[in-house]
Amino acid sequence: MYVRRKPNRSGSTGVVVIEKRNTKIHYLKTIGVSSDPKEIYDLYLQGKKWILQQRGQRDMFLEHTCNIKEKEVIENFLNNVLNIAKTITTIKV
Repeated sequence: MYVRRKPNRSGSTGVVVIEKRNTKIHYLKTIGVSSDPKEIYDLYLQGKKWILQQRGQRDMFLEHTCNIKEKEVIENFLNNVLNIAKTITTIKV
């Protein structure tokens, strides 16, 4: 399986996931269509992620980034709870 950028007659570019079986090309999934190069690249990355999910593989760099973001969200939440607790204790005194 691999991701292919396929130009269309209209000038836009389609991003599809294909697989070769017995020298024939089989289209597995259309990721999207765009004319913007940045969006085409983003669609290409989405196609790569889709392939990894279908194969059951994991991306350790993506997981690490998600873990860092989760940790930041939890720390922010706990800081907010502590700030609320501090304001409640100062109001009661």
